[in-house]
Amino acid sequence: MGAEVRFSDAARLFAENWQVVEDMRKNFHGEIQDFLRSVRESVERHLGRDVMERRTGGTFLYWCLAPGGQKLDWPKKAQACCRLDQPGIIVGQELVVHVFSNTKDREKKDAVKDLRSHPDIAERARDPKDKWAEFEIVLPCPAGTQVEDIAKPIADLLVLLEPF
Repeated sequence: MGAEVRFSDAARLFAENWQVVEDMRKNFHGEIQDFLRSVRESVERHLGRDVMERRTGGTFLYWCLAPGGQKLDWPKKAQACCRLDQPGIIVGQELVVHVFSNTKDREKKDAVKDLRSHPDIAERARDPKDKWAEFEIVLPCPAGTQVEDIAKPIADLLVLLEPF
């Protein structure tokens, strides 16, 4: 006698509702992208200059200031990164911004890591949960928060990262 075909209740529930799940996933990602786009646009208004944006792997969104105010090829410099699959933006009502040095140079990495104690961001900074980041800043974003209140600390962070 051979093995029986068996699927868990969870697998069956997913299979029966896969289209609903997929539609909800697309809606979630679309809303997170719209939110982060409005944050980036607010950062640009606040600074009066362009923020370069790069998306990788469908999950990560990187930001840095355009060198010399011009959008060129993606620069090899320190940058801020947000995860597009971060349910904490909605459920936990906080945006986690990872700071990534984008270099193997130990001196530059350490200098970027030291920025976490800068007065403009120190109260929001914490050790990173992801090993590739130098540190993270956590920005509360409960319903009703003005996008400008989230954009200001990100603008401050990007200015601090600019020399690196």
